[in-house]
Amino acid sequence: MSNSIKFIVYGDPKGKARPRFKRIGKFTLTYTPKETVEYESSVRKSFLTTARKVNFKKLEGPVEVEVKSVFRIPKSLSRKKQEELLGQPVIKKQDMDNIIKLACDSVNGIAYEDDAQVCKVTGYKYYGLEPRIEVTIKQYKQAIQPFIFLDKDESINPIRFMK
Repeated sequence: MSNSIKFIVYGDPKGKARPRFKRIGKFTLTYTPKETVEYESSVRKSFLTTARKVNFKKLEGPVEVEVKSVFRIPKSLSRKKQEELLGQPVIKKQDMDNIIKLACDSVNGIAYEDDAQVCKVTGYKYYGLEPRIEVTIKQYKQAIQPFIFLDKDESINPIRFMK
């Protein structure tokens, strides 16, 4: 059994879209856009396929998620510019936080019981030859240094820290 998993979803990275609202008479219907539902399904299928191969067991306790988003280099650019962009950060849509949200929501309940377990998230967006997202989910084991709070006068108060 494995307590970490890495899976890949090929195709252009997509972020979680906001819910949509539709008025029907006096009622308001809330729904998730079709494109988001379809991409979540692709992420879930990729996860399940990989999970079966590595005998992945649902994680308990704190979880760490890393999402690498690889975007297609625009074909309209010159070959030289395309080569320069390879591996460079992407500063256009999709927003990284929405890509992470979609990835986490897609495996909620199957990779871990609840996405509230996710304690550490790392995300990357860069240009590459084959568009995709690479998602790594693992048990979060690293102990963090305790926070040291400063008093109003900006001096360290160890008594306050110990409470």
